[in-house]
Amino acid sequence: MKSEKIAAALLGAALLLGSLSGCAGKTNRAGSPAETASGAAQSSASKPADGTAAAAKSYDEVLSALKSIQAAQEKQASQNQGVMIADGQTSADAVSTAGDSAAQSDASAPEDGPYCAAANTQAEGVDEGDIVKTDGTYLYLLRDQEVTILRAAGANTAEVGKVAVCDPSSDAGEYAQSMYVSGDTLVVVTQQGNGNLAIGAQTGAGAAGGDAADAPDAGSTLPGAARSSTHVKLYALGDRTAPKQTADLAQDGFYQDSRLTNGVLYLVSNYDASPSGTDDPKDYVPCVGGGDAAQPLPADSIYLLPEQDSTTYAVVSAIGVSDGKTLSAQAVLGGAGTVYMNDKNLYLASTHYETSASQPHTEKQYQVVDYTSRSTTMLQRFSLADGKAALAASGSISGYPFSQSALDEYDGHLRIAVTDDSYTYQIYTDPAYGFSNYKDGGNKSSNSLYVLDGDLKTVGTLGPFADKELISSVRFTGATAYVVTFRETDPLFAVDLSDPANPKKLSALKLTGFSNYLHPWGDGLMLGLGADADTKTGETSGMKLSMFNVSDPAKVSEVTSVALGDGWSEALYNQKAVLADPDKGLIAFPGESSYLVYTYSADGGFVKKGSFDIPVHSGTMRGVSIGDDFYVCSPDGVTAVEMSSLRQVWKQEFSFG
Repeated sequence: MKSEKIAAALLGAALLLGSLSGCAGKTNRAGSPAETASGAAQSSASKPADGTAAAAKSYDEVLSALKSIQAAQEKQASQNQGVMIADGQTSADAVSTAGDSAAQSDASAPEDGPYCAAANTQAEGVDEGDIVKTDGTYLYLLRDQEVTILRAAGANTAEVGKVAVCDPSSDAGEYAQSMYVSGDTLVVVTQQGNGNLAIGAQTGAGAAGGDAADAPDAGSTLPGAARSSTHVKLYALGDRTAPKQTADLAQDGFYQDSRLTNGVLYLVSNYDASPSGTDDPKDYVPCVGGGDAAQPLPADSIYLLPEQDSTTYAVVSAIGVSDGKTLSAQAVLGGAGTVYMNDKNLYLASTHYETSASQPHTEKQYQVVDYTSRSTTMLQRFSLADGKAALAASGSISGYPFSQSALDEYDGHLRIAVTDDSYTYQIYTDPAYGFSNYKDGGNKSSNSLYVLDGDLKTVGTLGPFADKELISSVRFTGATAYVVTFRETDPLFAVDLSDPANPKKLSALKLTGFSNYLHPWGDGLMLGLGADADTKTGETSGMKLSMFNVSDPAKVSEVTSVALGDGWSEALYNQKAVLADPDKGLIAFPGESSYLVYTYSADGGFVKKGSFDIPVHSGTMRGVSIGDDFYVCSPDGVTAVEMSSLRQVWKQEFSFG
């Protein structure tokens, strides 16, 4: 597929869906309804250093900002009405289309287990939620709205317990999203939507730092129709045969992403506020808490940007998983799309499409206005200290990052690789007859790499480069960035970032196809997983593995590659589906119809060790390596194999419903 077509499909990828409005609690519009951990999060960093985002002084200021955004949106919608193109779409539609069972003693705390490897995470020391987790002794599987726990012991593997974590058939329509294991605590993130929102069932310490004694009765609700919230449920794993729920914390909005480090979960949700003739903060300010503890965030925990076109809040909270207390909570009007976090900072990247118009000019009997719509990404940096997240800086750049791997922090600088796309069109108006028409001007794209300081001010830029191409993967290794773009061939760019103010392109290796995922392999090597493609048409012809020599970034070369045949894989868009273990020379990931296991060595290159059929119900699969055994996990079951021979030694299938 050529880049113009891909760009058209991706133009709207960063548009955010927020939750419907409403939250509980009687409040005073002049300020906070109560002193909570949200307010406690304020510090010397409460006003970002660059001044582009500032804490609201009152709920009046928040409401005024929301109404201004709504008015601008209504004006734009009014301008777009009645402008038709040949297929009957309005001009607004056209732009959107273009962008568019063991003994209890066997289930206690795990011992120091053998070497293990599982799904990839981006930053060292920062865990990312997934559907399969391991602590080296047990496997935890999030499936069919419950967590199943297995003691991983090769041929002696056994299920030791399970716990239901949500009920999709409930009025709230709850669904599990992600999972973590932190010591003897199981952390499950769920999302509730539709209907009267039930936040209750808190059995431990409540949100906003409340005590267990203050937790509401199970089933207490927040008034308001058709709301959505994100929940964090904590379970004690002292007895893995019967995990016990200890807390249920919630915040308004659809689940966006999360991270876990040093016993603190950082949770991000998107909450859409659409006030309709009301000035009660409970209807337009996101709530944090559960049941009776749910309260709108204080006004000074809400940050406003000078220019904004979205009524969606990004809600960011920090939760201690050992005691179930919310340590901090803040919101930024503008929403969150991409999340990147290391052990010092959490970054939000939200992409918006801005349209500019020319002065009217005349062509024959028509008055013509030229429009250009292009992507801009708003960036927010939250500093992480004492387990809290506090907004510290805001900024913006042109273009959009294709995924979280496009962002990385090094020596106090954020590096971000983006595709800068634009869409042009013209509106022709006939004054004599009072009708308008639309003309498509097409898409353009190029790519850039930005370096920003701690205040999110741009200090260095490389680009634009690779016109008419799209970024398909990025990997940062220290002061070097590797960027893959694609149209018909696969240029792998190596970029020197040792001088933040002066990024330099070191080399550009052109190959057929493209890599969707890059993984450092050690000894000057880089693994690539992607697709092969026709050099003339750009049409993909199946997946491929590549190994690159990056020992000298100025002379990057391909050592070897192998065509896989399979045309699709979750691994092409989700790095968590890839197990890449250089220490064992192991590469494993789901293919189109089977789970594939490869090894790599300098002498033998890529060797296919085996494959496992993917059950018909499975939408996702994960591989986990523990000691001398390998486990293929899916919602349908778990297969344990002996790593040296890939001989199956144990299998368990799961039923549904």
